Amino acid sequence: MPDYTALAKYATRIDHITIAVPEIEKAMRFYQMLGFTLVERRVTKGETTSMERAVFRVNDMLVVLLQGHQPESQIDRYLAAYGPGVHHVAFEVKSVAKLMAALEPMGIKFIGTPTTDDCGITQIFTERDPASGMIFEFIEHENNSTRINDSGIQSVFRHLEQSNAY
Repeated sequence: MPDYTALAKYATRIDHITIAVPEIEKAMRFYQMLGFTLVERRVTKGETTSMERAVFRVNDMLVVLLQGHQPESQIDRYLAAYGPGVHHVAFEVKSVAKLMAALEPMGIKFIGTPTTDDCGITQIFTERDPASGMIFEFIEHENNSTRINDSGIQSVFRHLEQSNAY
């Protein structure tokens, strides 16, 4: 019998919500009006595409805005298929490996393998659910590290780009 309580056993909180947007400047103004504080803005480049991200915080909640820079980018392909909106929800989990081991027997598929940055943050993404259009990210913060560094973002971006995921 599958264990349908795996996420409840391993998830500790929602880490962040990522929203795909066609125009990041316009979207940023909206989140600033709501009272979110911009904590980070950067461009990440893969082998063939790039994206811009703006990370906002209000209290302990994070919202990440993403805008693609080429029509074939992950974000622009997502926007073409689904329009602007929630791209994925990231759950902080106690153990990426244990959660994957619990979910895979139920047919949950993942994009590639987990990536770990040099700050000790491990991440994995599910494949997009065709029924809801959602991707979920599971993120493990080793040593209470809360910040994904440049190498981690770059690694995840390249991994998703190579997997042709959007």
